[in-house]
Amino acid sequence: MLDSAPTPVNIVRQQDELLFRNILFERPINRLRARNITLLAGRHAKLKQIHDAYQLINIMNHHSRLIAAHALRTRDVPADVFLKPDIKNELHFANTEQVMEIVNDSAFVIMGLELEISSKYQILVEKVISSTQTPILATNSLLPIVKTSPGLLKNHKGVFVLDTKSLIRLANMANLAVSLKAGAGINNKLSVIRLLADSLSWPVVCYETSQVISCNPAQSGRFGVTNFKTTNKLEVETMVVAILSCLLADSRLWQHDFLERSLTAAFLLRQVTKTNNSSLDKKLQAVLEKYQ
Repeated sequence: MLDSAPTPVNIVRQQDELLFRNILFERPINRLRARNITLLAGRHAKLKQIHDAYQLINIMNHHSRLIAAHALRTRDVPADVFLKPDIKNELHFANTEQVMEIVNDSAFVIMGLELEISSKYQILVEKVISSTQTPILATNSLLPIVKTSPGLLKNHKGVFVLDTKSLIRLANMANLAVSLKAGAGINNKLSVIRLLADSLSWPVVCYETSQVISCNPAQSGRFGVTNFKTTNKLEVETMVVAILSCLLADSRLWQHDFLERSLTAAFLLRQVTKTNNSSLDKKLQAVLEKYQ
């Protein structure tokens, strides 16, 4: 039974002084080195989240590619592909091959924004993961699909970006013995994050409305922690998945300096949340112009 974080623990706290300037300094400032970031959105995905994530990726000088549920086709969604039902096979989408082409041409695929729990999505996600090498950024809504196919992510590269509730859920799905010690504070969360990262060999990011914590299994025992103030959890999720996927896409060696890149993403998020008088994309643009 796990009661406290293993030792030694090294916490790197990112506040208002940018710790890893090279991450922003060396990244592309024009579209010549832009890569594709693919978003997979289910029919219950909120339109604002879709548009915000799409715009944030573009502001970060990468290309947004959007694969959206067919039900969103009348909702002013800038999708490259709307998933069409296959009238000959109700368990598949008619344009799966087009989806595969987009994913294969992407640096990262975000799975996803409110994915549906259905056989069609299960089969699509399994095909994407088993048939491509594109790294996955796995969100809360991917967990039901992972639960149905326990070994799905075993031989694939990717990152978990989860809230605390989903973090505990994933630990339970992985049959990891986790107990939270009363009064342990942040050490409780560090323990679970480290256990998951080490056991699944994937970096883990956990977010809430006041904090982002990250851990890289390649640097076990070293955590990134960034605090901020906001009440909009959906915007936090949107910023983390969009900004982090872009910073990871900047380098093909992202697994080696994941902690530095995740801390830099959290730094940008912290700066954006300091003002509330503009849209997310405009606030991020202003922050990038200041620090890049």
